[in-house]
Amino acid sequence: MATSTDSGTILSHAITGGLATFDDAATFAAAVVVNSANLADVVGYLAANTATADAVAFAYDSDSDGTSDATMVFSNNAVDSLVELVGITGVSLNATLATATAGAIAIA
Repeated sequence: MATSTDSGTILSHAITGGLATFDDAATFAAAVVVNSANLADVVGYLAANTATADAVAFAYDSDSDGTSDATMVFSNNAVDSLVELVGITGVSLNATLATATAGAIAIA
């Protein structure tokens, strides 16, 4: 994601190990917890800032207890998609993974 078009409370991002984190500050300083309260803003941010056929993963707090307990994968296509990987945390995202790697989500 080379651009940074704001969406609601989400104003910036960082990507580490293929996983995106988001901030409510114009210059990324600290990741906010993504949960049901700001998920629509995150999805809007991703839709505005990714190119066609891009895939982005991010940690998700499905029960709003302040701790991520799932991973979401967003795909920007003709029809955008969002998949929740329940119980999957601490992973990385790799679109060019040639061999099985523990803790990696491969996007083909």
